[in-house]
Amino acid sequence: MSLESIKQNAQSIISANEKYSQLVLKPNHDKKEAEKLKKYILTLSNAISKQIGEVKKDVD
Repeated sequence: MSLESIKQNAQSIISANEKYSQLVLKPNHDKKEAEKLKKYILTLSNAISKQIGEVKKDVD
């Protein structure tokens, strides 16, 4: 994995978090959609953690 991939995933997290924040502010928001976004953000976060570990190994 490259640093570019980490950067792309981080940008995706930012975008998803913005969508999530806007969604949950609505009084009758779609709870399923909110849950999907939370899972997506968590998945991307886990991917970034793995990618950082791989980059660290490559540097060592």
